[in-house]
Amino acid sequence: ETRKIHHLGSASVYAGDKESFSESDHDFRTKKVEINSKQELERLVLEIGQEKRTRFVNYRISNVYGSGLNQGFINESIHNIKNNQPIKLFKKVDLVRDYLLIDDLIEAFIELRLNDFTDEKLNLSSGHGIAISEIVSELEAFNSNDLKFIEVDAPTGILGRSVLSCERLEEIIPWKP
Repeated sequence: ETRKIHHLGSASVYAGDKESFSESDHDFRTKKVEINSKQELERLVLEIGQEKRTRFVNYRISNVYGSGLNQGFINESIHNIKNNQPIKLFKKVDLVRDYLLIDDLIEAFIELRLNDFTDEKLNLSSGHGIAISEIVSELEAFNSNDLKFIEVDAPTGILGRSVLSCERLEEIIPWKP
């Protein structure tokens, strides 16, 4: 018997230009548009949950950073600094994202497992947007050597700002990342 399906997804389900994305900003059941691979995975979890008549949740996780992680701007930048390699920046774009420490994400999962919430989708984020330029300034302040940078073209269609609302999460668990 499956009591609940927990799908770890990402903020990539959201599209458009908004100050902050809430869980209701993407629902493929109400919006008939072409969906991306992350949205397709959420749809699949929904179908499996309905088929098995079990509850499910699609966690939409913001940009996680922390010890032992290698993917994402902060993690890649720290890795590159340690290895005397340049930090990759997109040309002409100062992306704004919300970042979440891995320890906070783990704490959220523990709290959520102890809570019997019924949401089918839930943002896990800090809810605070930070520009890449701000992160670069912090990295420069902590590093005694001059940092090296390499600029590359931004992918087509990349969102300039992608910050997830964590209001619903704050209603379910004590949340102060």
